Amino acid sequence: TLGGPAYPQTILDAEDAVLDLLDSKGYPFAKVVKRDVVADKKAKHVNVTLSVYSGPRAYFGDTIVKGLKRVRESFVRRKIRWQEGEPYDPKALQ
Repeated sequence: TLGGPAYPQTILDAEDAVLDLLDSKGYPFAKVVKRDVVADKKAKHVNVTLSVYSGPRAYFGDTIVKGLKRVRESFVRRKIRWQEGEPYDPKALQ
């Protein structure tokens, strides 16, 4: 939170939030590649700069269903919440 305390866990939580946001936008391989934290004790101010590599945007490919014994493939396919070619969305996998 801007203007709030800059505890180490707060900074790490912010990193996770950035990565979660990118994940939800179709970038599941995003990672923080650099973190710069500069503290000015006199001004009681901390500046945090994150360099993030988004990685390539991911899309759902063809879905293959294997190993069914007692359930029809059509039943399983009705439960799938994505279509081939759509951007990756972690919510669709839940």
